[in-house]
Amino acid sequence: MPVSKTSSKTTLTTKLCDSAKPGRYSDATTAGLVLDVGAKARTFRMAYRWGSKTRTKALGRFDKGMTLAEARTEAGRILELIGQGIDPDATLGRKATTPA
Repeated sequence: MPVSKTSSKTTLTTKLCDSAKPGRYSDATTAGLVLDVGAKARTFRMAYRWGSKTRTKALGRFDKGMTLAEARTEAGRILELIGQGIDPDATLGRKATTPA
């Protein structure tokens, strides 16, 4: 079954990350984890909601050495923070906000 280039969910694999055509691929294994494939970069991002706002955090680039396992681990850490009521941006030194 071919993988859609839109944000339909599929289980990301290293092989898919390496050979995917340009588009956005959402991981069925880890909520919010996406692989954005462009002409020059393959970037893992975490899409999440904080209060009423949707946010996206770049986790790292597959083509620069970040593995799928590392991306899933980082995405899981972000989900844990959200579950504890902690703004993930606060861990990056940005101004923390409360969910609205």
